[in-house]
Amino acid sequence: MKSRILEILNPENIKIDDREVEDLIMFTLKLSKKINFYNLNNKKEGHWDELIELDDTFLIAEILKFDLMLYDQQRLNIVRELNDFSSQREKEIIFGNLFLILAKYFESINKWYVSSTRNITSVESSPIELELEQAILNKLKSIFELFVGYYLGLKNHADYELDLEFDPSLPFGELKTSIQSIFLLTLIYNNLL
Repeated sequence: MKSRILEILNPENIKIDDREVEDLIMFTLKLSKKINFYNLNNKKEGHWDELIELDDTFLIAEILKFDLMLYDQQRLNIVRELNDFSSQREKEIIFGNLFLILAKYFESINKWYVSSTRNITSVESSPIELELEQAILNKLKSIFELFVGYYLGLKNHADYELDLEFDPSLPFGELKTSIQSIFLLTLIYNNLL
């Protein structure tokens, strides 16, 4: 017991701040949302986050801190619930929850891509923008098209009542987080009609 206490009190075992660099960057971003930005005329013009979010460092930290395991666990729980419940309405609600999780995935990726295109330091695309663009075009776009197809099919099916905030039929910019930037949703939606 005494050796354990000594080990705990050993200064080499005590971390003053055990946060990772990504945590500190995200903390800075959250704090910047609370600090007013004043223009050269000393008039409030938003918050500091609008300026520092233009730096790819904050985007990379946000991507690194995205808790994919949490969403995957939620997805697995929903699939388990879907197998456990028997009434049609309960399955519709659970299936709607699964669609919401998938919509959040796509919204997050879309938000990251849109953020990566706001590079103010160069006319050229940033490496993170190019990586996200290639991932979307080469891997995610076809999955997204399938997702939208299922959504539209279920939405138009008389036997299903999906309660979702996600609506791919809205024009660009009408969603709280529009997911039409690079997924070319207008083209996808028109092809599915």
